[in-house]
Amino acid sequence: MILKKIVTLNLLLKLIKKMLKKLIIVLFFISYSIQSQHFVKGTMTPSNEKYNWIALYKLSGSKQIFIKNTSTVNGEFLIEIPENSIEGMYRLRYEIENTNFVDFLFSKENIELQFDPLKPFETVKFLTSEENILYTNYLKQTNELKQLLIQYNMHISI
Repeated sequence: MILKKIVTLNLLLKLIKKMLKKLIIVLFFISYSIQSQHFVKGTMTPSNEKYNWIALYKLSGSKQIFIKNTSTVNGEFLIEIPENSIEGMYRLRYEIENTNFVDFLFSKENIELQFDPLKPFETVKFLTSEENILYTNYLKQTNELKQLLIQYNMHISI
């Protein structure tokens, strides 16, 4: 009788182990699929009712390839980047008439940013994404050096 209970208990333990292994594998794939969905979260300040949408584009050479768009609420937006999106340069465009947009690098990570919609280049600030922080610092420093060269050339020509 005791031997029969031990054998039954042993079989039950093996069955539980198999089920746990399967459960762990399922949980792994669920967590992977959840983590693979990335997003861009942003705030346009000051908020303006004129900017009530934002569109995401993939930049490919000189082309802008539309990905998707979303609404903004009080200048805030959250746009999910499709799972199959490749790494590279992307653009957020929120106005058709003017050339106001924000470019950023996407490398399979979530991105949070803030900017003034009237002067995005001068005011964009990435709150996450070290590579975008470095990229915008590089662009700003390059622009400052360009301005210094222009001033220097104007001073010499006078």
